[in-house]
Amino acid sequence: SSFFTEKKNIKSLRETILQLAVQGKLTAKWREKNPSVENASELLKRIEAEKGLQNIDENEVPYELNPSWNWAKFIDVATLRHGHQFRQYDFVEEGIPVIKIGQCKSNGTLDFSKCNYIDSSRKQEFKNDLVFQGHLLMALTGGTLGKVTRVDKDYGVLVQNYRVGNFFADERVISLDFLNVILESELFQGLVRERINENAQPNIGKDNIEKIIMPIPPKEEQKAIVEKVNSLMSLCDTLEQQIENSQTQIEQLMQSCLKEVFA
Repeated sequence: SSFFTEKKNIKSLRETILQLAVQGKLTAKWREKNPSVENASELLKRIEAEKGLQNIDENEVPYELNPSWNWAKFIDVATLRHGHQFRQYDFVEEGIPVIKIGQCKSNGTLDFSKCNYIDSSRKQEFKNDLVFQGHLLMALTGGTLGKVTRVDKDYGVLVQNYRVGNFFADERVISLDFLNVILESELFQGLVRERINENAQPNIGKDNIEKIIMPIPPKEEQKAIVEKVNSLMSLCDTLEQQIENSQTQIEQLMQSCLKEVFA
């Protein structure tokens, strides 16, 4: 308990949980209890027959997977959608919010305090760039490159800016919830950093993300992993709240002492 008295340690704990999740180490006991689930290779065979699969070189594989798991390239099991590249002349005083990187928060909320807007009449024009509750967004440029936002609620009509990526899963093979776990893990984040284009500011292109390899567990195990991760992240939330409460109590005690000293 003495270790978890600083928020930076809770952050490290979250990162560890996600990395263990994508390595299959959170669900070792689950696999023992569920030995007959359909192997991930069977899922991949189905889509391979439809469109083929990208080859994976042995040098690309960062670690060995459980026998029931398989590696697959992003382009085979998921898609990335860019938003529209809006210009300054597109913006108006009020209307449809444009979701840029600055609006996206890691806790899933959207911040509209410094938001740009386009005219409400243009909704149909950008029907393919709309953002909805549950969408999985990532910053593709700037200092927060790799930041993931799972939109937490219905904010009404929203449009997606170009440098925000919207990620979609091929639900036949991978759930969007498990894709969310992968995107936030150090496995994926590290591969993103390796592929960063260093121009005026760091960014990563769609082509580079599509080449990233991802671990694919059986569908039932994906669900078990997500449930385990959510449970452990809830524990991390509790630990962070305890730290905040403790710091508040210390500050209140200090103020009380100062008041007594100087009264």
